[in-house]
Amino acid sequence: LKGMFLSKLRAHDEANQAFATAVQIDLNLAKAWAQWGFFNDRRLSEDPNNISFANNAISCYLQAAGLYKNSKTRKLLCRILWLIGMDDTSGSLASAFDSFRGEIPVWYWITFIPQLLTSLSHKEAGMVRQILIRIAKSYPQALHFQLRTTKEDFAVIQRQTMAAVSNPRLAAGGDVQNSTGTRQPWEYLDELNGILKTAYPLLALSLESLVDQINQKFKTSSDEDLFRLVNVLLIDGTYNYNRLPYPRESPKLPASTETNLVRFSENLLPPHIRVKFNADFIDSKPDFETYIKRLRHWRNRLENKLDRAPKVENMEKLCPHLSNFHHQKFEDIEIPGQYLLNKDNNTHFVKIARFLPHVDFVRGTHASYRRLTIRGHDGSLHSFAVQYPAVRHSRREERMFQLYRLFNETLSKNVQTRRR
Repeated sequence: LKGMFLSKLRAHDEANQAFATAVQIDLNLAKAWAQWGFFNDRRLSEDPNNISFANNAISCYLQAAGLYKNSKTRKLLCRILWLIGMDDTSGSLASAFDSFRGEIPVWYWITFIPQLLTSLSHKEAGMVRQILIRIAKSYPQALHFQLRTTKEDFAVIQRQTMAAVSNPRLAAGGDVQNSTGTRQPWEYLDELNGILKTAYPLLALSLESLVDQINQKFKTSSDEDLFRLVNVLLIDGTYNYNRLPYPRESPKLPASTETNLVRFSENLLPPHIRVKFNADFIDSKPDFETYIKRLRHWRNRLENKLDRAPKVENMEKLCPHLSNFHHQKFEDIEIPGQYLLNKDNNTHFVKIARFLPHVDFVRGTHASYRRLTIRGHDGSLHSFAVQYPAVRHSRREERMFQLYRLFNETLSKNVQTRRR
């Protein structure tokens, strides 16, 4: 308390000494370590070039995070995750992180798995790798789905990098090279995947079979893909049209839109639809207004066609493996998404008992999807939408949900905000 008052009075040396005395009296006092970390963090904001303040803050935060053992830990881990990204060329922050020998709150790091996986492509990858390995060994189901998704994202970058390296002109020019000898992010991901499969082989096999079956059996039809594509083009076209200046006299389509139409036609459309699509949007060279009217006509026709599709499908016919999943699994699998709820432990997490026999078909405003329902071992029902959105949309939703959960946790502590 004395250190907090002195820091408010900007008596920095006396405050630092008071915090040091406090932790010497009781090394297990989490609040003293946390406040000492906040003190150094504020000093860093006043003097950003002094990396020693960041070094001290990380050491204090790590001590406090290991002692709290409750939801207060997450606020400290947020700061640690931000601070380790400021490391200098000498690696002083990495040294402070590696030299910590106290208890690491692995459970509370689960909240930040998306950020940890993203950090594997930055300079703090070495520090993040240690945390992810601990998570993989202690809570494999928390990491599996996020790890798989991140591997798919990095697979595209890996192919581009390999293609650039194999190009002698680029390799000679030095555009793509790894001069520092550091590991690539997909190498860290392969290492983590190997740890999961080695430590929990039967669990990994059950999870992989679950995801593969959903990927294979719940793919969208050509009409559903076209419906989603037409809506994307319509939203983009309406947005660009509304930005045009007045007067609008038969404006032509932008070159980028024409390029997208050609690419969509060649890569995404089935042959029996491509002919009509090319005739309406590419060969006839429509102006902007005609283009939007034709897109609306296509959208309305596709809506009518999808509305005539069966609203309920049989799981046993659609995916026999999931229908008999409760007989074929090797390990108990928890309902996905529970690790994102900021709970204090996974003792009471619901496990999958079986998949219900009916799959719902839902046509939304801009896309369609299938909804499957899982019954938990406690009798509860959990519905999941099987969607195929763009990667940037799903990542954005993931980060926003994560942010809202952290806000809710803070707002719930206040009587007035909790009442609202």
